[in-house]
Amino acid sequence: MFPSLQSLKSRPASEVTHAYMNSTRDEILENAFRRGLPKEDQFEVTDEFKSDMYRGWSQENVTSADAFFHYYSHFTRDQNYLESNLSRLRTPVKAIWGEKDIYIHSEMGGEFARKTNSTLTILPGLGHYPHLQSPAHAIQEVRSSAP
Repeated sequence: MFPSLQSLKSRPASEVTHAYMNSTRDEILENAFRRGLPKEDQFEVTDEFKSDMYRGWSQENVTSADAFFHYYSHFTRDQNYLESNLSRLRTPVKAIWGEKDIYIHSEMGGEFARKTNSTLTILPGLGHYPHLQSPAHAIQEVRSSAP
């Protein structure tokens, strides 16, 4: 997991990261899709998508950083709940991961696949956003797992 996201799990580091994310919103939004990728693997998102991201950063006095802060501060509790209920899952699962995901390492995808008795497909050359980076490839992988 990306170190700054990991730091959101516990105080006091979480408060510092939370404040930093809110203060650097523009940089985060501009570079989230290209960070960590070599120049030749970077991709653009549409202006409409970027505009939607900027509008979505703050909704009713809750920012995206606030949402990440809340999510990660409750991560262990929520992970324990999810894992204790995996045996009830009846929907087929397929984990799809970008090979160059710098935010969440593929080992976590492998762990999830093992716990759900499913398969993990690593998409070569893609990062954290395979559905945006190569929509056709991501859709093909999802559809290939349909019964």
